[in-house]
Order: sequence, then C-alpha cells, then structure tokens
Amino acid sequence: MPDVREQAADILNTCEAVLARAGKLPDVDRTTFFSAQNVLGNAQAQNPHDKMLAKTKLDDPWSWTSIQTAMKVVLQSLPARKTAAVSGPRSSNPVTGY
Repeated sequence: MPDVREQAADILNTCEAVLARAGKLPDVDRTTFFSAQNVLGNAQAQNPHDKMLAKTKLDDPWSWTSIQTAMKVVLQSLPARKTAAVSGPRSSNPVTGY
C-alpha cells in the first residue's frame, strides 16, 4: 500500500494536470476530494507538531488549487522516504574485478 507521501504526490500530479488545461476547469470529483482529505488527515496524525500542516484545511470541495496547496504542504511536512543503497556483488579478485 502506498504511503502518505506517495498518495499526496499522486493527487498533486492530478491537480497539476487539470490546472494545466486551457479553458474551463472540470469540477473536482468526490473521489479526489475525499482522498485528499484522508491524505491530509493521515499526514496531520503522523506529524502532529507541524503547525503549518495542522492549520491546513480542505473546506472547499470544488477547488483544485486548494487541494494542490494542501498536497504541497503534506509533501513538505513529511520526511523523504529513505531509500536503500543499491549495490552489486562485491569482487574478491583485485586483478579481474570479478
């Protein structure tokens, strides 16, 4: 299951794609809005001492920019996921490297 950071990034990508369109913006669908609310709530629970995150609300269910801003705050408040170092097999032969 994706973590909160990945979910926020996916919702942010959706918002940016919609906002990049020319013309009238479509309404925010309920799935996107409620997913963003859940992601925001989970991020607030994981990082209760972040004052900016705590004050972030999603009150307007029709605003793509509100969702975009909230997901940016989520991404900035959570630490980046640690990635494991990638390494290949170690060589024991100093001449051939194999």
